Amino acid sequence: MTNRTASSQSLGEPQLAIPSRTSPSPLYCWDGLAASLDAVKTLDNFSRLKSYQLAPNPVIQLSDSFVTLPLTDHGVEAIKNACKRVVIKDGSQTDHEMDGCWRLGNDQFKLINPAWPSFFNIILDDVRADLDIPESIDTKLHELILHEKGSLSGLKVEASKEQGKIATLSVYLPSVYEGGQILLSYTGKECTFDIAESSMFQTKALAWASSVTYATRNVFSGHRLSLNYDIVAKPASQNSSSNFGRQIESVHTTLRQCIQQDPNFSTKIYLLDHQYSRASMSFSKLLGHDEAVFKVLKELCAQHGLFILLGFFRDNVTTLRVQKADNDTAETIYLVDLINGTDATEIAKDTTFTEAQFLNSQNFKDRLATNAEKPESSSNDKQEEARNDSDAGLILCPKLHLGSYLYPGSKTNFPNMVQLVRDDLDASPDKNRCIGVSLRLLEEIVDSWHNYEPDPSVHSSFIHWAWERKHRNLFIKMISSAIMRGVDPETMNVIAKIINMDGLKSTETNDIRWGKYFDGAICHTHDLQHIALNLQIVEDKIEDGLKSSFRIWKQAVEQHVFRTKAASSLDDVLFFLIRSSLVPALSVAKKKTLRESIYQILSEGQKANLPNAEDIANTIVLCTQQKAALELVDFEGPSYFISPAKRFVTLLDLCLQARLEKSVTSLLDACWANIAPLHEKLDSFPLLPWKTNIRKFLNDLGRLLHVHSFPHRLSTRELFKLFISRYIYSAVPSYPEKLPGWSCKSRGCGCEICVELDKFLRADDLEKKEFPKEHRAHLKTRLPNDGTFTWTLKQPEDDQDAVEFVVHKIKDLEFEKELESYNEALLGVESHFKILRHTYVKGLLADADYRELVMLEGVKNSEGAKQLADYPVVIGEKRQADETWAQDDKPAQKKSSIA
Repeated sequence: MTNRTASSQSLGEPQLAIPSRTSPSPLYCWDGLAASLDAVKTLDNFSRLKSYQLAPNPVIQLSDSFVTLPLTDHGVEAIKNACKRVVIKDGSQTDHEMDGCWRLGNDQFKLINPAWPSFFNIILDDVRADLDIPESIDTKLHELILHEKGSLSGLKVEASKEQGKIATLSVYLPSVYEGGQILLSYTGKECTFDIAESSMFQTKALAWASSVTYATRNVFSGHRLSLNYDIVAKPASQNSSSNFGRQIESVHTTLRQCIQQDPNFSTKIYLLDHQYSRASMSFSKLLGHDEAVFKVLKELCAQHGLFILLGFFRDNVTTLRVQKADNDTAETIYLVDLINGTDATEIAKDTTFTEAQFLNSQNFKDRLATNAEKPESSSNDKQEEARNDSDAGLILCPKLHLGSYLYPGSKTNFPNMVQLVRDDLDASPDKNRCIGVSLRLLEEIVDSWHNYEPDPSVHSSFIHWAWERKHRNLFIKMISSAIMRGVDPETMNVIAKIINMDGLKSTETNDIRWGKYFDGAICHTHDLQHIALNLQIVEDKIEDGLKSSFRIWKQAVEQHVFRTKAASSLDDVLFFLIRSSLVPALSVAKKKTLRESIYQILSEGQKANLPNAEDIANTIVLCTQQKAALELVDFEGPSYFISPAKRFVTLLDLCLQARLEKSVTSLLDACWANIAPLHEKLDSFPLLPWKTNIRKFLNDLGRLLHVHSFPHRLSTRELFKLFISRYIYSAVPSYPEKLPGWSCKSRGCGCEICVELDKFLRADDLEKKEFPKEHRAHLKTRLPNDGTFTWTLKQPEDDQDAVEFVVHKIKDLEFEKELESYNEALLGVESHFKILRHTYVKGLLADADYRELVMLEGVKNSEGAKQLADYPVVIGEKRQADETWAQDDKPAQKKSSIA
């Protein structure tokens, strides 16, 4: 932890470390913000406990007796006779009599030892120094409390209502007891004080600020005696606000001035006291002063138009030469990962910060420079790196500036950034003063979608959210972006769901204004094919009762786009003709007829028997992709080689040979859109009876895409992950459990004698057991005859006429047999994964999923796991000896790869 300069801020009247409002220097203003954040106090600053071994006896005088110390039974009875039982309130404001707790008001007793006031002033001086209490205070003795064994634990004792009270001081007098811990909490942080230790010989003083919540646990035995004082600020220095509220006001003032004086600042970072591992980078895991600073900033960032993020510092830094005037200056660049501290998700990786963006003083930057000299971790140490501690900071980022991390080349996680902004808008939609800025930021993210491939599930959720929140401009921008990118089944499916939900609310389908879902989106593109194909997907997915009305509107839109286009190309004319004549006929045909028609058109084109065959096939595919794509029924059947799924792969091969990559992309996207909804539940396995066909299909498809060097698509990746995890990986056997000692697995059927058998088998200290001979036949049916157990007949020494059936265990043999069976089963299952172990599938799935789902990294004794251990970097980069593909199937060869 970094040592922090002591602050002059007091509990009574905080001294704001801020510049004058007329200060022209933004730099000075940010220094003021750093100072006010340094001065933020934690629970440790607002409470203190100290013991005094040589404290005098205050000599407590009651009306007719004295209380001796250490406390005796006579003193206990005297206090009970002189006072009433304590009544406290719990969180529901219900009165409770607290058993074992008695009190005397300050008018019911006296402290008559003349040495006590001077000693009390020593306690007060210690408290004033530790809690930074101002000099102008008064102390008032409030009450004397006696605790004995009680039943109410953890109740928050009602504090006194003394005007101007800024702190409480409890002096615990010598007595013998156990338990009675004191719980203090402040802004969600709790601290427990155990004052029972050495309580017979010491006087202890516990003080806490008025904004701290106090509670006590029950005393288990003995008696505890304490004097309670109120520390009150004199009228000239009274401040009614809480300490936490004053801290917020202090930071609020300096932060407002910084924004006023430096309105165009980009991002600032406040280095935290502690270091954290990447795995612990979340707001909930911040420690001490770091946590207190975050809670103060959290209260302020929304109203000032700021995001508050966590920054995780990378080990490596870069020094740049920056030319200023007539000399060069060295400038250090720090690499920082931006983290959403709420859910620990990564927003952007390796963002750059300069020293000018740090709020903290120079000693913090020196610490960074020292840590930056450590060598950078190698790729083999990434898991270890995630566990190592590194510097971290709280990042203040203006909401609009977050868009600067969207430019090409930045390592931005778009879905996490979208979620961050959405959560911010949802958190306080009425109080958020920067809604317009946040919406513009989301629109900027949508404009950047051309730099990456949106995740379908995140994209769908985003569109639904914009529609439900009535963010119409954002909704239209997303639809427009989808249409301009091409054919987007996922987005159109979402629009169809929205239309279906709205359709349920409408009594007349002819009254539906279809333009409200697309107006403003269609006008941004004049690509007739994109518009027509996307609208066709919507028509296919909406309810039958809505199709007629939607079709009329859709045809009018297509004709308008065709007529108003400045210059229609031959492709547009051909597309319009095919769509208006051939496509309607094929759309109502059976799926098999549709695919065979496309197949025959491409085949005739290869033979040069049909001019423009590729254009015709491409148009048909794009117009009928949802119907032409795979569905679950296509995988059914006793043989994959005669299934529609096999024929579909052959059709993809013909399309790729004809260089119809756009058609293949549309078909693969449509396949995922058709199959994914039927696997939404984690326990859904609709194709389990045909998992062999699934395995062969993935082999064929992976081989085809590899041979043609087809680009990695998100929809294809999700399809591979789904099929592998549900239908191939699920067949991986479980590693056997090795039981301790002589214990074995239960094998009984539940009958009376089998209950005894199972007790014997589970016992880790029994090697053999005798059973009655008449149960021998049944017991043999329950035990394997593979050498794991042996049995003999035995005649008891005390009964020559009886015969016993004795079962013997062979230690560890059961585990060895199960391990042998496991390895044999794993060998057969792993053969299904070997055909997927090649460069294309690794690039498609990305490293983590490839290692887990294909290389079986987490499966004990698997060949893939052994290969990863031996070659952790290069595995999958080269063709392995166990691959079954022909060595002449090279990506550069665009020949037919499917028999």
